[in-house]
Amino acid sequence: MMRGNVPIWDYVKSEKNPVTKMGMALFGRFMVREFPFQELFLFDEAKRIKDAVKIPVACIGGVCSVDDMDKAMQAGFEFVQIGRATIRDPNVIRKMQSGEITASDCDHCNRCVAAWPQRA
Repeated sequence: MMRGNVPIWDYVKSEKNPVTKMGMALFGRFMVREFPFQELFLFDEAKRIKDAVKIPVACIGGVCSVDDMDKAMQAGFEFVQIGRATIRDPNVIRKMQSGEITASDCDHCNRCVAAWPQRA
């Protein structure tokens, strides 16, 4: 599910357990595979699921813009999920609704994911 940059050193820096920290520093690059980011990266798979079931299905994975949301809704998805863009800017949806922006400026660096252990 991790798409975009994998900030191993940010993970290492935020890890509190010294053994895990050392393991991540030595082997993190081998344990976490990096996948290039693409908008709507789960769209086709989610559409196959949506078409196979009779319950509401959400489109997740790389929804970053008003155009992405429109594409998902036109394909019949009842919901879309926006994750990291809302971490980058908690007001991103309000800004899209008002027309201030049409897409998130999240650069998919994943440093927000690496910082999560610090918040625990």
